[in-house]
Amino acid sequence: MPWDRYWVISWNVHMSDPERDTQNDRRKGTPGHDGLFRLKPLLDSVKDACRSSYHPRQNLSVDERAAPLQRMKGKPTKWGFKLFALADGSSGYTWDFTVYTGKSPLPPTPS
Repeated sequence: MPWDRYWVISWNVHMSDPERDTQNDRRKGTPGHDGLFRLKPLLDSVKDACRSSYHPRQNLSVDERAAPLQRMKGKPTKWGFKLFALADGSSGYTWDFTVYTGKSPLPPTPS
């Protein structure tokens, strides 16, 4: 898919409530702001599907992964979203993940 088409589609797809988006935007720069708020409904659906479709075995691995799109200097995949994934050690299936949104002064909250 061409880059321009991707951006046109992404600007026109809304997964969250616009009124709550405005409230979240007002909190920008404070600990109450959620940078992934607009994507939360989709992320939650994907996480629920990952958890319900597979039951991991005993050997689990926490790993850093990159999904294409955001620039990350010095990494094999330079453009992508940085994810921290909990995966099955034998199959590599991602059972849970967290999207890295940058350095945070607060500890991460469980999802």
